[in-house]
Amino acid sequence: MQTFDILPAVGVGPIRFGMTRADVRKLIGPHELNAASAVAHVEKMAPFDPDAPEPGYTYVFPTLQLSLWRSVIPDASQDADDPTGRTFEAVGVGPDGYFTTTSWVATV
Repeated sequence: MQTFDILPAVGVGPIRFGMTRADVRKLIGPHELNAASAVAHVEKMAPFDPDAPEPGYTYVFPTLQLSLWRSVIPDASQDADDPTGRTFEAVGVGPDGYFTTTSWVATV
């Protein structure tokens, strides 16, 4: 598995914001990691917070200051060839303390 440095407002590894999908695939190939495998891989380094908002859509790893998000959870009746919801669409990275278990507790 490849490891990439995340550079806020710049890109990830050799990928730069604004590149076309074709340019990205030339650099890193057409690899794709399904959501379950991505969570399992990151969980080897740190657990996700099961109390984070949007369970199944968002996985927050507070000790890594990292989140994974998808807009759709695959449906059990969904065709096996339908990729909808099977991968994450966004990775969030925050400074120390950004992703804490108290950051999503409602205050009254």
